[in-house]
Amino acid sequence: MFTGDTPPERPLSRRSFLLFSGLCFLLTYLLDVYNGSSFINFRPAANNHYNIGKSLVRELYKDARIYYKNYAPVESIVNFSERSKKLPPSYSIIQDSTTSRQLVIILESWGLPKSKAIRSSFQQKVESMLTKKYTAKFDSTLSIGGTSQAEARELLNKSGEAYYSVVQYEKMLDQGLVHAKKIQGYKVFSRQGFSGFHSNGFKFRKLIGFEDVKEYSYYRDSLRFPEVYFNHYKAVDDRRVIEDAMQQFKKSNKIFGYVLTINTHLPFELPVSEKKRQSYRQTSKQLLKEFPTIESFDQFYLLMTQLEDICKLTDAHNIQRVVVVGDHPPPFLQSGERDLYSSKFVPSLDIQLNH
Repeated sequence: MFTGDTPPERPLSRRSFLLFSGLCFLLTYLLDVYNGSSFINFRPAANNHYNIGKSLVRELYKDARIYYKNYAPVESIVNFSERSKKLPPSYSIIQDSTTSRQLVIILESWGLPKSKAIRSSFQQKVESMLTKKYTAKFDSTLSIGGTSQAEARELLNKSGEAYYSVVQYEKMLDQGLVHAKKIQGYKVFSRQGFSGFHSNGFKFRKLIGFEDVKEYSYYRDSLRFPEVYFNHYKAVDDRRVIEDAMQQFKKSNKIFGYVLTINTHLPFELPVSEKKRQSYRQTSKQLLKEFPTIESFDQFYLLMTQLEDICKLTDAHNIQRVVVVGDHPPPFLQSGERDLYSSKFVPSLDIQLNH
């Protein structure tokens, strides 16, 4: 070897390469789990929040499995009523109803409480908000899966993978509740306060027959509704969306409407402005002891205010039939929170104008 020659580089050993790659993956994975799925910029009520329960990598993998799977046609997917032995609330109440103003509302993460005190509070709130010209009846229905499955349940009487089948085949359906209402001569519309991009919701609603579909961009850009920060979804206040939906009934003699809410989605945090309300203080004095955490109580409280607004607006706009139903039990992180609710059933509410 001549003086000044550069010694030959030693190639990186296979073991060192694998170790380095493993450390990089572990670091990325831990950061990913710490931030969670689409929660990196999540600042509800101007507070930092970190989701420790979900991984972005795992969520993307789950989404890929859902959307790249080959689904059976909707016609061949089993009806929900065959699995539960009874029709979903929207079908049993709305399908053959001839009233001119009909509305179905799916409330995000509205679970069926096991506590008699909590159930009674819902019933008392509804009864106190409705005048004597209305009758309200609480019931329950079987919950299988998440929000997408709940929409297929209530709008198609289908179970399992029907929602994704509709999106994948991209064909207008000639079946389902929306189709039936159109045949009966109803104008049909759909409203939600968050983006229709999620789960291809906009496409799903159009394919099942909704003519008028409005979501976050309409409320934020056209109506200038302010954004709210209850969870990680970009959204406006569900209560204002419900009010807008009620106002649509002025436009025609026969209308069927549908609203999907989002503000009570988990992880959830109630803004300080909501906690300053007198109703919050009163409700917490009565029921806070029934809940293991303040977060579980706060989520319940917002659901209560949504039901309160639904009742008041139903009366004010003279809506003849309103069906309110939960999509699935709230998937709280702590077992004590989840144990507040039935794991199999969600509540439903039928509000009917007396003849």
